[in-house]
Formats: sequence, structure tokens, C-alpha cells
Amino acid sequence: MNKYGCSSSGIRLNDKRLGRYANGMADWYNNVVLLRSSMPASRVTYVIAHECMHMRQYRAYKGNVDKLAAAMNRIYGGRGFTGLERNADCMTRAVGIKVTNSAYASSCTGPKEAAALKVLKGKRA
Repeated sequence: MNKYGCSSSGIRLNDKRLGRYANGMADWYNNVVLLRSSMPASRVTYVIAHECMHMRQYRAYKGNVDKLAAAMNRIYGGRGFTGLERNADCMTRAVGIKVTNSAYASSCTGPKEAAALKVLKGKRA
């Protein structure tokens, strides 16, 4: 987690909030990344980095999830948390992690790339 800018975040394994299918989840309010210990080894690096990026989004927006979601949906398209997921994938790519089999972001160029880089610097997009 340190490598991706989340040294202050904790990790919790096999939390029931992951449900049956999620390999990871960011618990912004408690500064903890939830991970499934049984996820395929090929997904571990990506999932840790992706969830860390959610923690960084939260910090950049000073905990205002509504403003974060609105900004990311405006830039990336979507509703709810769709834009946040797409931004987290673009941020993950920007730090050099290969993103494969992602349901979130297929394109991280132009304004999408610029938004990812801004949030990585701790600024609002």
C-alpha cells in the first residue's frame, strides 16, 4: 500500500462487506482497504492499487463523496459511483499497474488522464 500512496491506510481481510463477489473495497470512513484473501494471485496487485486510489480520491475531495462522485461522473460518464471506479482505474494505470479484465475504464486519455493525474497529486479534478 505504501508504494501506491496509502501508507496510512489499514488492510482488513475477508470482511463481510465484500459480499460474495468483490475482491476489494475501500472503506473511506475508516481508512481501511478490504481485501478477499482468496482472490486470484493475478489480481492482487491491481486490486490493492485500485482500492488505494479510492482512498486517495477521498482525500483529494476532503471526504466529500457527493462532490467526488459528481465530478468523476461528469468527466468519465456514468451515475452513482461509476465515475469514481473509472477514475480509480485510470489512476491505477497512471502509477504503472497493468489493468486487465476491468469492467470500469477502457480509455484513460485526454481529460480522463488529466483528471487521474490531478487526483494523484491530491487535487480535485
